[in-house]
Amino acid sequence: MTVKVEEPPLKGDGKPLYIDIGVVNLATVWVEGLKQPIAFSGRTVLADWWYWTGRISREQRRLARINGTKTSKKLRKLYRIRQRRFRHAVNAMVNNFWSFDYIVRRFKEKAEEYGIKVEEKSEYKTSSKCPFCHSENIKTNGRLLNAYTVGWKRIGMR
Repeated sequence: MTVKVEEPPLKGDGKPLYIDIGVVNLATVWVEGLKQPIAFSGRTVLADWWYWTGRISREQRRLARINGTKTSKKLRKLYRIRQRRFRHAVNAMVNNFWSFDYIVRRFKEKAEEYGIKVEEKSEYKTSSKCPFCHSENIKTNGRLLNAYTVGWKRIGMR
């Protein structure tokens, strides 16, 4: 018996995906249709990498000083730990990116069940606008936001 199987549709509808891989930003990802790219910071990954590189370096110096060898079980273990931690960080980043659309979709579905209209907005400049008067003439000091509005009137809020 012959069975014809159709090819499953591609996820993402064939939209192009652009990825800029770096160090400070581990990856900056943009898919056609997104209002702005998604950036994944690499600072903690880099700090973790340098921590384990330091541990490896200290172990190499210890081995050279004690008996002149270049490797040991402990050294191989440190290399393995560093590699696994890096790979875990990259895999978590990729999973977070691909699940972003799923999370947004689930929020929309659940809100619509209760009759709540959902409108997706860009985060762009949300930290540089007053949430009350929408003025962009603001000054931030830590978590304190000062919005300067009409004339000499100054509004301060926490």
